[in-house]
Amino acid sequence: MKILIFGGAFNPVHKEHINMFAAAFKELSCDRAYVIPTAISPHKNGQMQAGDIHRLQM
Repeated sequence: MKILIFGGAFNPVHKEHINMFAAAFKELSCDRAYVIPTAISPHKNGQMQAGDIHRLQM
């Protein structure tokens, strides 16, 4: 079984996150995938644009 683990800040989620996920899932012929959002992004100044609940819903 091939499992894709796709991590990122996803804050906010946008079309390119979805496009990269879909391309990787298809290219690698994955059977299952887990999307894992980070609690704190190392690339941002600590300001969250969307809260945890909203990111999960997106």
